[in-house]
Amino acid sequence: MVLPETSPEFAHRPAAVVLPPVSETLQDADRSLELWADGSLQDALLREQIERHAECAQNVTSFLDSLSGAARPIEEIVASEQTCVSGATRFYTSLNTLMQDPENARLALYFPFELIPRAGWEPDDVELRAASESFRETYLDAWYSLLHTRDARANFVDGDVLEVERREGDLPRVVKAAHLIPGLVERDVVSESDVLSLFSWTDDPLLKQGISDGLAALREKQVLTQDSLSEANTSIDVVIIEHRLAMDALLRHVPTDVTERRREWLVQSVRNETILGAAGHIADAVRTGTLPDGIVSFVAAGTSRDAHHMLIEGVREAVTSVAFTDTAQSRTLFDRYYPALTGLLEREDVETAERLAMLFRQCYRAGAVDRAVLDRWGIDLPNLGGPHSENLAGMAEDIERLGEITTHIAESPELSRFVYPVAVLGGSRLKGYGQQSSDVDVSVFLRPGISEDDRAHVRDLLEQAIVNGSKSYEPIEFWLDQLSDGSLAIHDFAGPDVHTADSYWTHVLFSGAWVGETDAIDELQRSLLPRYFRADTPAAQEDRRFYLERLEQDVLQYRLMHKGYVRHYPEQPRSTATQSEAIDGASTFWDPGYRRIATRLFVNNVFLPKL
Repeated sequence: MVLPETSPEFAHRPAAVVLPPVSETLQDADRSLELWADGSLQDALLREQIERHAECAQNVTSFLDSLSGAARPIEEIVASEQTCVSGATRFYTSLNTLMQDPENARLALYFPFELIPRAGWEPDDVELRAASESFRETYLDAWYSLLHTRDARANFVDGDVLEVERREGDLPRVVKAAHLIPGLVERDVVSESDVLSLFSWTDDPLLKQGISDGLAALREKQVLTQDSLSEANTSIDVVIIEHRLAMDALLRHVPTDVTERRREWLVQSVRNETILGAAGHIADAVRTGTLPDGIVSFVAAGTSRDAHHMLIEGVREAVTSVAFTDTAQSRTLFDRYYPALTGLLEREDVETAERLAMLFRQCYRAGAVDRAVLDRWGIDLPNLGGPHSENLAGMAEDIERLGEITTHIAESPELSRFVYPVAVLGGSRLKGYGQQSSDVDVSVFLRPGISEDDRAHVRDLLEQAIVNGSKSYEPIEFWLDQLSDGSLAIHDFAGPDVHTADSYWTHVLFSGAWVGETDAIDELQRSLLPRYFRADTPAAQEDRRFYLERLEQDVLQYRLMHKGYVRHYPEQPRSTATQSEAIDGASTFWDPGYRRIATRLFVNNVFLPKL
């Protein structure tokens, strides 16, 4: 029962608080020691590791923040901006420190190619020369170590990995490090002869396939492009109609024997793919000046949301594709279509507004429009590479709702017997790239000692307290066990359950914001999280590998790589060799801007002290 506001108990009720993700706490040694100091020599080790990692992460972040515009090779950056020499030296020195730890080797997958120093580069500054040479060697060692790692290929493409309980076998795997070969050859990190020697040396069929993919991409000399609109001799109205019919046909084949959430994802994927297909033709016409004004007016005035989206995406692609080489032309194109775009914005259709916000953000970051235009329409510009806690300001309603929920849990005699008055808030909106319509990820903690026989009853209580008819608040449950030393551990159930987390869900524990009563949050963080810092046995070290990979997947892949990045940043010019289908070249994984943000996120978030 909820206490009335006039009761004495209500007046003394602890207020719900919101705390930043624990990954941010781990950048502050003093705060970390407040939580986890135990009076042993481990305290000094904890402080040393956190302070060293925080300093290195700050040096890497500061240098990346100093870079602007299209990606340029580090040699060109230093030659044109001598003031950045000291920052570049700290950058490479810090990266060298981080990547000498094998746990950070996977940073090599995401590191921007253009910032890997070429062999033989000799900057005038002696310290920069030494730091860059050392980093090349460390990077190469890390890359070689990753040639034994098999990743789910879909993680680097679209994230279509199907629910665990519906898989009939392992996911298609790839040695993703081998797909870096084209970029590494172009930067003189490895040679083709090195790669061919590696191919003949290994007996690993998956590595051989990855090397073959990389060599095929390297040797492709032509980039596949769509026929221009003039060559196709097709009118825009026919293009829109044909793609709309194709969409209808594809949607009829979306399977129905899947979860509702997966079906929604598949439907949206089909719609988006078809819309972007038509947008490519429209973009050609916009760039060449052959898009009739009458067609623009007709589409903008019509009621077809899909046609609106095809026009929006076509203009976005055209404007941003020329921005990095001709800013003046990109501004001219944007200004020409601005009236039609704002007319669509005024219709107050949520999905259309979200696509337009993506267009405006990309055009701003490409230099095609001023910030004042975005401010006029209330379009925000979150920093996707910054601390996730900065995005909490835009989630006030969700935080208030979760505060009410955790307070209700504390006040309910029955519910509080089973559940801590704490919720962890996650999802794309916390990470900065979510839309207002995006779901919110909510996790709760069940107290130790609860019988599995009570599972249905507990879920009924949570349904009433949290979901309450809203799909946006379907909680994930962490069931806890109390160990003999008094600490807590997450209970791992034998079979997969869509409602239940397991002990490897570090992405929730360390990347989510914590909402609830202070004492309860402190109890959970003090008693539950230190076990993730253990590295004192081979088993603990193997567990850490999975813990860190979940953090990596959460902040760098799902769904930043798959759709979050492009909502806010334009595609940057990239190496021709990395555009090959053989290495999934259409993926955002290869975009230089994404790789800079991914590097920032990795050094700041993919970290657990080793004790």
